[in-house]
Amino acid sequence: MDLLRSLLLLPALDPDGSRHARRSHADAVVIDLDERIPLDEVEPARAAARAAVADLHSDHRQVWVRVHATSTLQAKADIRATVREGLSGFVLPDAQSANHVRYAEALLRDAEAATGLKEGTLHLIAMIASAAGLLAAQEITKATSRLVGLALDGAGFCADMGVERTRDGHELQYARGHIAVCARAAGIHAIDTSFPYTRETQGLLAEAAHARSLGLHGKLMVTPDQAPVINAVFRPTAEEIAYARRLHVAHEEARERGDDFAHIDGRIVDGPRARRARRLVELATAIEAKEQQAAI
Repeated sequence: MDLLRSLLLLPALDPDGSRHARRSHADAVVIDLDERIPLDEVEPARAAARAAVADLHSDHRQVWVRVHATSTLQAKADIRATVREGLSGFVLPDAQSANHVRYAEALLRDAEAATGLKEGTLHLIAMIASAAGLLAAQEITKATSRLVGLALDGAGFCADMGVERTRDGHELQYARGHIAVCARAAGIHAIDTSFPYTRETQGLLAEAAHARSLGLHGKLMVTPDQAPVINAVFRPTAEEIAYARRLHVAHEEARERGDDFAHIDGRIVDGPRARRARRLVELATAIEAKEQQAAI
């Protein structure tokens, strides 16, 4: 299982970006080709993003590139300029329909062929930043098997809705829940928006815990210092892992006996509960493997 608990957004033109990323405990780094980059700096930004992919991939972490929205006609050049070995894939901002994702998939297929990468190497995360995108979220998750995550752009969504982004985030409640449900149904990651108040650790802790309670699996972040808090929130507890292992073992033993259900602690363990338990065990195993690798 690929870990996507914490994703650090890193401006492509940040001269200290790679250094900041290397000291971060983020599961993934997203090199950001921000739409606000002036046109005369777009090519240098693409070159910097490509160099950062090579630099950070050698640090044994997932590296992604957030391209311009497909509606800007810049995404094609972004992808062509930054595809290389070691890149996990691309983050698509402001996805509003399944066609946006299918267009990106076609660009990835062409880029893989042009660079000698095996077809299907590169993956996608679609960001939801509008009411239209939220309503199309379920269809977006079905657009391609390359899609591994659905993420919320809180600032973009609030701007589209004409509401203020607040500290408690109540205005994002419905969007978070909807994205969590659509991602769960598709079997992909649900990723929460970043917490913009970088010096408020307690606020970050509360928002991340709330996101997890809604069924989200990880969170974007804007500073490396947020990673330990986010990783801790989205890490299963020892009790959760132990119970999940018991459920999984009980269900497997029931299947070997030819039964569809198992019983544990007076509760029925059916297929869906067993699958959720298995995913939790896989997540815990992936976290342990990452921590062991970091300790080497």
